Amino acid sequence: MTANKTDHPLAFRLAGNWYSGWILENITPRSVAAEGLNKSMADQTYLSEALIDRYWELALHPGNRSATNKRFAWYRASRQELAVENIHVPTLIIWGEEDMVIPVETGHELHKRIKGSQIVTHKGLGHIPMEENPRKTVKEAKNFLAAISASNKTS
Repeated sequence: MTANKTDHPLAFRLAGNWYSGWILENITPRSVAAEGLNKSMADQTYLSEALIDRYWELALHPGNRSATNKRFAWYRASRQELAVENIHVPTLIIWGEEDMVIPVETGHELHKRIKGSQIVTHKGLGHIPMEENPRKTVKEAKNFLAAISASNKTS
């Protein structure tokens, strides 16, 4: 993977432009969800019609399109830095090394800035590793939570 190479879906590219806010919040063809998932997954064998339907239905849920438009617009625009250094809770960062939406370097930067965080990266996975390899990512999350629980019992 080339460092910081991205291939953003159409919705991501349109968000934050003065002319596209209304469109993104009111017109969402299924093809937008399909394209977003297609560009988010490094391994297309995980992409299914049922998954596309689920993401599309979630996008159509009241308030989600507006929130997504604002979130994507913030990421694209000259945004303020997030004060992630103020996160003082156990934090697990799971990232796909082939993420073309938000490069893995961003995950490593978050890990550096969030004291005590843990990062796990996955070769061959993209932007949504929990969809591409749910068994592995759930196991990592369970192990992380178990370690926190054990640590709290000894404290």
